[in-house]
Amino acid sequence: MKRKCLVVGIILLFIGTTIIPSNGQNIEKISWPTSSGITLYVGGSGPGNYTRIQDAINDSHDGDTVFVYDDSSPYYENIMINKSINLFGENWNTDIIDGDGYGDVVTLSVDKIFLRGFRIQNSGDNNNAGIKLHSNSNSINGIILTNNNVGVLLNTSHSNSVSNNIIQQCCDGIILISSDNNIFGGNTIINNAVAFDMQSSNYNNISYSIIKENHFGLSLENSNHNIIGRNVIQKNRDGVNSSSAIYLKGDDNNITLNTVNNNIIGVTIRSGHDNNINKNFIGYNSNNGIAIFSSNNTIYRNTISFNNERGIFCFSNTTVNDNIIEYSRCEGLLLQGDDCIVEDNDFINNSHNWSSGGNLVVLSGEHNTIFKNTIRDSNTYGILVQTSNNTIYHNDFLDNAINAHEVVNYLYNNWDDGYPLGGNHWSDYTGNDSNHDGIGDTSYNISSGNSKDRYPLIHTHDLYYALHIILSSHEVREGSIFNVTVKSVANSIIPDVIVTFNNETKITDSNGAVRFTAPEVIINTTFTIIASKPGYINSSTYIIVKNTVSEFKKIIMFGRYTNKSIDDGFITIEAVNIQIFLFRSFQFLHYYSNEKLTFSNDYKGIITRRFIIGWFSAVNISLSKLYKKELKPMIG
Repeated sequence: MKRKCLVVGIILLFIGTTIIPSNGQNIEKISWPTSSGITLYVGGSGPGNYTRIQDAINDSHDGDTVFVYDDSSPYYENIMINKSINLFGENWNTDIIDGDGYGDVVTLSVDKIFLRGFRIQNSGDNNNAGIKLHSNSNSINGIILTNNNVGVLLNTSHSNSVSNNIIQQCCDGIILISSDNNIFGGNTIINNAVAFDMQSSNYNNISYSIIKENHFGLSLENSNHNIIGRNVIQKNRDGVNSSSAIYLKGDDNNITLNTVNNNIIGVTIRSGHDNNINKNFIGYNSNNGIAIFSSNNTIYRNTISFNNERGIFCFSNTTVNDNIIEYSRCEGLLLQGDDCIVEDNDFINNSHNWSSGGNLVVLSGEHNTIFKNTIRDSNTYGILVQTSNNTIYHNDFLDNAINAHEVVNYLYNNWDDGYPLGGNHWSDYTGNDSNHDGIGDTSYNISSGNSKDRYPLIHTHDLYYALHIILSSHEVREGSIFNVTVKSVANSIIPDVIVTFNNETKITDSNGAVRFTAPEVIINTTFTIIASKPGYINSSTYIIVKNTVSEFKKIIMFGRYTNKSIDDGFITIEAVNIQIFLFRSFQFLHYYSNEKLTFSNDYKGIITRRFIIGWFSAVNISLSKLYKKELKPMIG
């Protein structure tokens, strides 16, 4: 029989093929037919080999393998696989199954079929497909599908893997209808009218694929909880001007880590909520980078560059966070709705070829919050506002032709967050900061309108979100009360900061201050002070609490000493040969060998460079004292 060793090796390789992971989706684990069945051969020169693929399938049983040689290719058949078998071709370039323009070329009607290694072509029209699935838990891997009405059609078909295939020159590359929990990984979908059409299908994963040079890219209609991740989606630009690389109607879909470039529109969300567009590169599209026409969606940590119209266009309740939006021909971001949050983005040189736009434009809608953004280098406006009741603070407006502009003088927007939190940083602000609190002494006037930033920031906004702990001293005595003040690195006051010392937590007041009491310690002890606040960079510092336990009160002391130091009203010396008389207990003590003695500086006596004599009170004897010699009392 022809090439038996080659066949066995190929079968083992097919069975060992891995499937791209589902990124945490609820996809049922697929179990493939075992190799315990027999192998039937089609084509080739072996005795008993079949000449038609369908005949071999008809004679097979669940668990069998049908192996097809390419010697007799092309096979002009319309194949129905109605048993759980492996159908393997010898070479996906030369092993051809041709529908000859009639019907579905290959139909999978039962579960757990493994199909690999063919070129499948020339289906009929009217939604006929190269491969049609009406079953579950199948694997289609290593197939070339070309010149079919639909490359792969799944209709009420779940938990399948369609991976590592080439789909080209079809009307529709892949269609899903009411099909859930499928994996599409590592496919190349090129030069079709529509690359991917998903209808009423949920929890599917499209990943690691190349989708390019189609008229339309991916279309998801009434489909929820799907992942589109780590794909290259480009040059899908031959359709009408509204065509998108990714077009979405549905809820809770995740578009992540894709490269979406050189299309008409990068991503469109026409309807649906709780969709996430995150960590993609979306650039060089001839219309908008992202266009969202529904509410409650999130655009997070994307790079959106060099789009020929807007970087982002969005409606109400959209969160735009931590993106780089740069070099759009028109607006970097056009807001046309209420209650959007625009936070921590970099807007760079947008509206570079558009006289009436800007880095960021609020076209309509109210109650939008725009904060912690860097908005720079536009040759028109940093921000152009056409509505009222928006809040704009803690942004850096840097070197725009006009940093901020309200179109009429009766608009009322909030351009700061009050004192001491402050407003925005303006590169053209000319005021002073005489009290060095990080806030300008005079307000900043917004172009054209009556609005003002009452408390302009002297420094860029990032310095106002880094905490800094201020202490009058890093040493305190046990039992004493000390103050902790928390400001920003820019020296502005930060209220409501959580400060922790010695397992005690307090909140700073409106002046950024809080008070603690130093605990009792038996030796000098170092403690850590931590300041934290959500959204800010934490700060920490140290403080030394010094032991001040008194052993003796009234004494007469004389003798020789060395190494005198003075600290906070106390004198510390090291004894060479010192005698001490205690009044209360009528005791003589003898100190020597560099033992340390600490006493208050309200003494009556003489202290020379090396000699001490006099009356002393509140004597503190360090625990480092090595030796104490007691004598009998003088009386009684």
